[in-house]
Amino acid sequence: MRIAQAGISQKRSRIRRLLAAAATCVSLGVVCTLATPAVAQVAPDAARPRAMAAPARSKALTRVLDAEYQTEADRKEFRLFHGLWKASDLDTPQRIAAAALMTGAVDDPSLSLPEVDPLLRAEAAMLRGELAQALATLDAARGQAPETMRSSRIRVQTLDLLGRYDEALQVARTATEEVIRNRNAEAEEAVEAARTLGIALRITGPSAPGSGSDYQSLIQLLDKVRNEQDKLYWPARLAQAELLYEKDNSSEAGEALKEVLSLNPSCAQAWAMLGQMGVDSFNFDMMESVANRLDLLASGRGGDHDPADGEEGDGNGNISLHAGLIRARAMIRQSDPELAEVSLQPVLSSYPRSREALAVRCAIQAIRYDAPATDRLLAEFDRLSPGSPLAAYEVGKALSESRQYDMAAPYLERASQLLPKWAAPLIELGLMEIQSGKLDEALPTLERAVALDPFNVRTDNSLRLVKELQTYQTVQSEHFIVRYKAGDDSVLAADMLEPLETTFSIVTGDADGGIDYKPRQKTVIDLMPDHKWFGVRIAGLPAIHTIAASTGPCIAMEAPREGKGHLGPYDWVRVVRHEYTHTVTLERTSNRIPHWFTEAAAVYLELSPRDYSTCQLLAGALGSDSLFDMTEINTAFVRPRKPTDRSQAYAQGHWMYEFIVKTWGKRAPLDLMDLYAKGQREESSFVSVLGISRDEFLGRFKTWAREQVIEWGMALPPDVPGIKDLLLIEAMNDAETGPAIKARADRVALDAALSAGDSGGTDGTSIPPRADAQAPDAQAADAGGDQPPTLPEPTSEMIARWRGQFPTHPDVLELALRQAMQDSPRKEMTAQMVPLLEQYAAARPVDPFPHQQLAKLLLAGAVPGRSASDAIEHLEYLDAREQKSSSYAVELAKRYVALQDWTKAWTKAERSTQISPYDAGNRELAATVAIKRRDYPAAQRHINALITLEPNVAVHKQRLEAVRKLVSGPK
Repeated sequence: MRIAQAGISQKRSRIRRLLAAAATCVSLGVVCTLATPAVAQVAPDAARPRAMAAPARSKALTRVLDAEYQTEADRKEFRLFHGLWKASDLDTPQRIAAAALMTGAVDDPSLSLPEVDPLLRAEAAMLRGELAQALATLDAARGQAPETMRSSRIRVQTLDLLGRYDEALQVARTATEEVIRNRNAEAEEAVEAARTLGIALRITGPSAPGSGSDYQSLIQLLDKVRNEQDKLYWPARLAQAELLYEKDNSSEAGEALKEVLSLNPSCAQAWAMLGQMGVDSFNFDMMESVANRLDLLASGRGGDHDPADGEEGDGNGNISLHAGLIRARAMIRQSDPELAEVSLQPVLSSYPRSREALAVRCAIQAIRYDAPATDRLLAEFDRLSPGSPLAAYEVGKALSESRQYDMAAPYLERASQLLPKWAAPLIELGLMEIQSGKLDEALPTLERAVALDPFNVRTDNSLRLVKELQTYQTVQSEHFIVRYKAGDDSVLAADMLEPLETTFSIVTGDADGGIDYKPRQKTVIDLMPDHKWFGVRIAGLPAIHTIAASTGPCIAMEAPREGKGHLGPYDWVRVVRHEYTHTVTLERTSNRIPHWFTEAAAVYLELSPRDYSTCQLLAGALGSDSLFDMTEINTAFVRPRKPTDRSQAYAQGHWMYEFIVKTWGKRAPLDLMDLYAKGQREESSFVSVLGISRDEFLGRFKTWAREQVIEWGMALPPDVPGIKDLLLIEAMNDAETGPAIKARADRVALDAALSAGDSGGTDGTSIPPRADAQAPDAQAADAGGDQPPTLPEPTSEMIARWRGQFPTHPDVLELALRQAMQDSPRKEMTAQMVPLLEQYAAARPVDPFPHQQLAKLLLAGAVPGRSASDAIEHLEYLDAREQKSSSYAVELAKRYVALQDWTKAWTKAERSTQISPYDAGNRELAATVAIKRRDYPAAQRHINALITLEPNVAVHKQRLEAVRKLVSGPK
């Protein structure tokens, strides 16, 4: 490209001739301007993130812009090419059209003027979806001058969109032959040739199966332009970003786009790719800020002024083709077809024949789970572009991301059949088959994909994963298959089947909130040896921030162990029960369940009490009115805005699920699931089952939640004063400070009453504010000093008085504990504080602190009249909430051993091996308890684990032989 997307070559004489010719034909007073764009309107949204700012401008670019040797005409041309034009630079239809194309305003009137370069007009027509017009424009231009490399690329791209692949290949081969031979091709010609060959490569596949030479040749061609010909020629870096993104190399693609935008902040194509990467990674805030930037660019606010500065508006008016597409795709990723349609509709209104927009429309219909309607839209698309796989691919990908694996597969297969050498449908299909547990089908699919695209990062990782999993061993029970790597992981695999079958009974039954549904097939548990392999198993990439995940019929979990490459021990039984609940709810609902709801059911069925940090988080969110609404909670799981958002989403969802069960009964969540399975959306499902809308539900939930936090001791009843209130009362009762504080309080109360517009007289009229009424800050600084009164520090006497007045006040009791610790000689809890600890534990039952302290004192024998066994209730409290350490379970096992309660000792010893299955000490303890209770098979299991974990310790084999003799009895 010359002025628009592909830019201007180092030799820009042709551009100057075009601009001069256009200037002579059109007076400056009648040229079209970008300030009046012909794009659709959307309603402003004040909560939407502002437009993203461009990266810092390249220093090299700035030096050239400021160079003294540049003439003003050269600077104008240079500014236009780099998207930094001044308003006065857009002084011809040609320049206006070039800027419009660059910024994505493809329906700008200037792009239809006959005097504008036909290549600009043809490319704009192609992007609008007016493909016949694009070809006709190119044909007309070919009759006037030889076809350039750029015109050939536009022709090939247009034929590709039409599904006319034979013609596209013929044009591509003829056009690029000279550039490939000519190693001294200009930058523009080389980049356009690389883009053309990239399209051809998707049609033909590599020159040899699995060969990367074609891709490497493209990269080298672009590298030469960038490194040897013109370091500022941003189209070369943009073309590289396209190739890297196509290979799922998002990290390097992002770096390339950052460089492009530092050289051209007005390049809509680069911004659009960045926005799509935000959609891919569930970074919807980033996506929206990019979409706003695209809106601004399309509405004529590019050039030397950065629209992100806000002086030109906030971007909530006009939208662009690119912005509408990425917003729609973001809604598809969130399984919200209604909002996706709202986002896409302005695009379809302005660009009704855009193939990309029409393909996305098919995907939106697909996630409504209406196959006949989806197929009708696909048929309409096929009539426009017969043979194009674009729409079928968009549908299959959207259904796959919605976990509609069986529905997705035929569309992805159809896309692959339409364009057999295009790797993308096969990649998506292979990854989907891994997620659905069909490794035998995934292997040949991924092998075909790698043969077509050997540089795709996710595909290569996933193929290696499948081959790795094929080497794993398995154990299985009635409802589960555990797949594991030979070696140490065999000790955990041997433990898993019995707890898994217990999990099956809990989750699939109808007691304790069970889902009352049994999966049709065995569930596969992939025990991955380390975090890297776990990440590849789940996402195709080694970096992922969790320890277990369900993809439906398969659950992957990382080995719970210490060491490099691991995230540490964890309660795998609780974690897998959570994930298995996903497996069951997803199948019961045909994978059609709101994200928050499946997570809520999974946390509910962990059957474990909330820990203190969760209670604090929920109480804080409720008190600050920052609980999520029913839309925000789904986004918070996948793209949190704050560090606490994901944790809050899990916790709030569980809380709401609990509210549903307690208010409408245990069948209510199951009835909702059944409606979701039929494709009914959440709003109407709530009305059908709960009898109220989602907004009404949230209001009632908050009322119930306030009662909950009071029960937790995390909030006070309305008639109970807080610590600040109590201190204020103390200050008011003080002989020295009291009168002034009382006077201030009276004055503030009177002013507030007189200033309240809605607190009128008995006749309903409002009392006007006093003329001298002050603002709250001024009131606070009034009588009694310039500053609000300083509250006194609580003293022992105050705390003792408050305890007498409010004996169950959790904050007062906490303050009393702090005071008692501060007054003790060693600044720690003592036996004298036991009654206070017990009172605080009762007043704030969610806080583990008093239980930790009581257990410590009792185990140390520091409480007269009590024994170490009295610590058991506190250890049980702590162990019930512990997920990552086996220390409480080990201590409880020892306490029960001391009491010779072998059943309870066994339960806790076994739990210690579930949290830390690779800990030899825990295995020793479990084996010992098993022998004491004469459970010799269990003892053998744990001793066998010790032999695997510590093969050089001879005593383990001796103990195993001794147990075998006990099993066989005397000869």
